[in-house]
Amino acid sequence: MVKQEKLRDMKDKTVKLAEMASQAIENCIEALKNRDFELSDSIIRNDKNINELYMETENECIYLIALEQPVATDLRLISSTMSIVNDLERIGDYAVNIAKINKRIKEKELIKPLIDLPRMKDIVREEIEISMDFYKNMTFSEEKLEIDDILDDLNKQVFSELVLIMMGDPKTVDQAGKLMLVGRHLERAGDHAINIANRVHYIITGDITCI
Repeated sequence: MVKQEKLRDMKDKTVKLAEMASQAIENCIEALKNRDFELSDSIIRNDKNINELYMETENECIYLIALEQPVATDLRLISSTMSIVNDLERIGDYAVNIAKINKRIKEKELIKPLIDLPRMKDIVREEIEISMDFYKNMTFSEEKLEIDDILDDLNKQVFSELVLIMMGDPKTVDQAGKLMLVGRHLERAGDHAINIANRVHYIITGDITCI
């Protein structure tokens, strides 16, 4: 059996990585909304810290599997943590992508007030929080994940509104396309948060069909 302090250290690093990824999602939409290019630059720079913690935690998982020879729930926890930190690293990457989009839009005024994209951001952060609560407490509730349907609906709404704007003014096509991509990045970040929840379900039940 793997010593509990080693598993705690692994989980603590994973929780810290989740906090960093969630904050990056918060910051990238704030930067876009406020046309804050310094904040975008900070998100891009800080991605190095996310990547380093991701690699550190993944290497720790490999070490535990190789040297501690875990079985049953411990093995599922460690192997699933490797997938979870990868999901969190990808969420950080989506925040970086949005920060870069903000810089590409430059000083141009946004073609529409940001209403639904910040709502999507809030849902993504809630999904991360829910999934990591599952991970910390080894619990699972499918009902709590139904907010992902709201995220998908908001992304469709953003897409439809931007299409109408483009049809009304061809000059908006470039920026509208970039804002569509922001919505897509947020939707994908939410998918990775749901992946984490499903991994926890697997840890608890051993049911591989959920992942």
